[in-house]
Amino acid sequence: MAIALLVLVILLAAFLASPLFERVLRTRVLAAASERFERSLTLRKARASLVPLVVRVEDFTLQGLGDDPILRADRIALRVRVWPTLRTLGRTIALAVARVEGGEANLMRLPDGSWDLPTRASAERRSRTPSWAAARCGSRTVAGTT
Repeated sequence: MAIALLVLVILLAAFLASPLFERVLRTRVLAAASERFERSLTLRKARASLVPLVVRVEDFTLQGLGDDPILRADRIALRVRVWPTLRTLGRTIALAVARVEGGEANLMRLPDGSWDLPTRASAERRSRTPSWAAARCGSRTVAGTT
């Protein structure tokens, strides 16, 4: 039993360090999240480590309705809480720490006063022309029109 568990841990560590991890993240996780939020999610690079379980992505973008992304980050590191995540069989990812570097958020104010945030948007909402407001991490500035 202990040998089987050791082999499983070694295989998991090898998977997290392999290009297959990034491919699965793109084809399954990003595709499912893009469909759920009805927005495009992209990243340039992803990798993970087993101890502690941390997923790192580079050049992450969550596209909004306008030309500017809702969220963009140079680097994101997500430290996953293993047991709470396993209890839900991965349907819910429990995070211990989320670190964002070089982040930028652009909130779009729609003509009806609502914000362009990733929700189950209707086709009617997608056709509206947004105004914009921007916030950048690190610079502590907020600019834009509302």
